[in-house]
Amino acid sequence: MPVLAAVVVPHPPLIIPEVGKGQEKVIQRTINAYSQAMRFLARFKPDTVVVTTPHSVMYADYFHISPGKSACGDLSRFNAPNASIKANYDSVFVDALEKRCKTENIPAGTLGERDPALDHATVVPLLFLKDYLDKFEIVRVGLSGLSIADHYRLGEAISGTADQLGKRVAIIASGDLSHKLTEDGPYGFSAEGPKFDNEIMECLEDAHDGNQA
Repeated sequence: MPVLAAVVVPHPPLIIPEVGKGQEKVIQRTINAYSQAMRFLARFKPDTVVVTTPHSVMYADYFHISPGKSACGDLSRFNAPNASIKANYDSVFVDALEKRCKTENIPAGTLGERDPALDHATVVPLLFLKDYLDKFEIVRVGLSGLSIADHYRLGEAISGTADQLGKRVAIIASGDLSHKLTEDGPYGFSAEGPKFDNEIMECLEDAHDGNQA
């Protein structure tokens, strides 16, 4: 069967109570929406959750798929080492996806791992998901500097692999927006920041409206 469901979520560590220490209540709407998204995914009872992340190893011309049987990650770099999770990898799915990408000339695979630990863009959504889904395996895919078309082809390969294996698969696309909205933000202000954010949100709203039709 093809991919059953997909969500796009941000990954601000602040929304995890061990990091926010009360400050997370300022963005309670984000927390509520996050919980709603994870409840939505859990309804499909996926065997495998594919997480795409911009904070795993990232190459200009290659999609890195995490190898191995399992991995752990925490938010210790945000002063919250107890906010941690262990995830089992779906090695069967990874192997089948890697072979499909090779056949379809998509530059993707398990070579070039630098840090096996789960990055925070993977940890944050999984910490939310575990509250609603007891047992699942993951496939972690790093983004790349390749074109939008190449990312789309990778998505098609993921869907094709799910269909090939007959697994119940869901996708979490983890990614924040521009970070360039205010002068006092961590990356300062850029006029392109709001424009980029608005265009992304319009795309997501259009996709949502299409799925609702």
